[in-house]
Parts: sequence; C-alpha cells; structure tokens
Amino acid sequence: MLRNALIALIVLHGWMNPLAVVNASPPLPDNAMLEELKAAKAYILDIRYGDTQTPFSSSSSSAATQGAFAGVAPSQTFLDRADMIRIGLDMDESGTFDKAEIGVGYALTPEKDAPPVLRFAFLNADPDNFTSIQTRVTIDPNEWTTLSSTEFSTLSGEKRYSYIVVRLVEQ
Repeated sequence: MLRNALIALIVLHGWMNPLAVVNASPPLPDNAMLEELKAAKAYILDIRYGDTQTPFSSSSSSAATQGAFAGVAPSQTFLDRADMIRIGLDMDESGTFDKAEIGVGYALTPEKDAPPVLRFAFLNADPDNFTSIQTRVTIDPNEWTTLSSTEFSTLSGEKRYSYIVVRLVEQ
C-alpha cells in the first residue's frame, strides 16, 4: 500500500511520466501516510508542550535522568491538555519536523549499557508564546522527561507554567 502511494506521489509531483505507471492507487491522505511511516519505526518520540495553572510536582528521579528538571513529573491533566507531536524514529537516527510555527530537531543515539541519549531542539515561533530550547539528555524509554519549564504571569496577574516534556515509547 505504501509503495502504491509513493508511486502515486511521484506521479503527482511530475517526477515520471504518468502514462508509465499502471494500477497505481490514489495517494493516501497525509495523516494516514504519516501514521504508516511512524508504525514502521522502533520508537515513537512523544512530545507534549503547553501551559498549566499548577506547577509539576517533584518525584524521585531515575538514576539515568540528569539535569535541571530531574524528577519533575508532568501531571496527567497537563498531558491530556497539552499540544502533541508524535514522531516515529529508530535508534541512531536524526531528523527534523515542522508544523505551523513549531520546529523540532532530534537525534537518538544509543549508549553502551545505558539508556539512549536524545539531542533535542524545539522552536515555537508564535510571537505570543515564543520558546526555543536545545538540550542533550539521557532518556529512559517509556518515562516522561521534562526538558523545559517556565513560570510567567498573565496580564491579569495569574501565575502560569509552561512546559515541554518528551517520552520515548518502544513499539
């Protein structure tokens, strides 16, 4: 199915003579193609970002998690309401992802006898919510890792907290 969709995509972009392709099915919708490509990968990088009224609580951190936000666990309310990006990837893979005003760069590197290392860059170019981070963190598969935390006050004086968290999900 993916092969037929790629052939149809090549034809649509004019990369080959459309008369030379026989029995090509119509291209998959973009979301279906992305889901199929994600499913073929060993991991899903689950990225959640957004604001909340209450700060994350501190918990006991795993031995592998290091950095300024070690042990800062996202609340289920935040995870349910946050914006989400899910990227399929394999070990020792790097890439980029762009969606509207959001840009993500990532590289997942294996470590001998330790959890993998994630190099991660995130840019939210929205002028009302500009965020830019670059980090390198050891990431335990299937555990949430907080990469960014910002406390701010709204125009009405209410305190808000902005977070970026990631989880590497084994498929």
